[in-house]
Amino acid sequence: MSPGRLALIVAIACTFGLIMICAKGSLTVCTDGCGYGKIQSAVDAASAGDTIEVRSGTYNEELSIGKQIVLDGIDTGDGKPALYADNGTAVYLHADDASILGFDFTGCKEIGSAIRAESVGSTVYLNNFADASSITAKGISFWNSSSKLNYQYGGRALRGYLGNYWRDYKGDDENRDGIGDEPVYIDSKNVDLYPLMQPAENYIVEGQREEVERTINSRLNVPFNISIRTNPASTYEWFVDYDYHTLRLDNESFIANPTGYWGTNVYTFTPIKVKSSQIYFVYRRPWDNIVADTRSFLVFVG
Repeated sequence: MSPGRLALIVAIACTFGLIMICAKGSLTVCTDGCGYGKIQSAVDAASAGDTIEVRSGTYNEELSIGKQIVLDGIDTGDGKPALYADNGTAVYLHADDASILGFDFTGCKEIGSAIRAESVGSTVYLNNFADASSITAKGISFWNSSSKLNYQYGGRALRGYLGNYWRDYKGDDENRDGIGDEPVYIDSKNVDLYPLMQPAENYIVEGQREEVERTINSRLNVPFNISIRTNPASTYEWFVDYDYHTLRLDNESFIANPTGYWGTNVYTFTPIKVKSSQIYFVYRRPWDNIVADTRSFLVFVG
């Protein structure tokens, strides 16, 4: 059978549900250099079941989501992607069983509203919101993860359901698992049962790794820095691998964040040879090989 005929048969089978496992697409959005510069453009191009990965940046859009897709905000080193709309609604969600995670909507309190949800069965979690009044819900959605997730918080490895961060939340956290003891009510049918005590970026969630490769343009014998957020209380550490024939690691320092658990590791490298190379970081405990996160940097030396 020819490849073309096989592809046609698979496509027809997927359409009529005869094959249960069919490939789903992934689209990438960023402020510069990706396949899409606007989230709505990626949504329009996506098919049901696709995942749209939105990288760090600020996006001023009024999204209309009428497809069963996953809108996944990825922190590529500059924080969660911030989404807001001037005097409007950042996301109009009118597709059932869609997912939105990984975004900062806190700016929507002062400028417009965050989400207008007119869907059933959609899942919204690991986002940052100003308060529940920035949400309008006319359907029934889930405002926390639909299954338990492995995560790290406050130096502990934990497992549980994760909701969203609400900036005005005043609830307690008696067992210090990072999950509020009192739910957040959007209305009687839309409830975040597992609100986060701190912004979502303070939780390292298994499977939510930041694996985007970044490019660094450098010059021979001119130092450059790489900064990576870290949580020293978690017992996880960043381990770096690089070509020591091409680069020299001059210094590694830590800058503490006085307002939270997180801080920043700063690595200073100097190119010692005109040759492209890669710097690769893994985030793990010193005594095991379970990787919680990774970073990759492609260095060009001019």
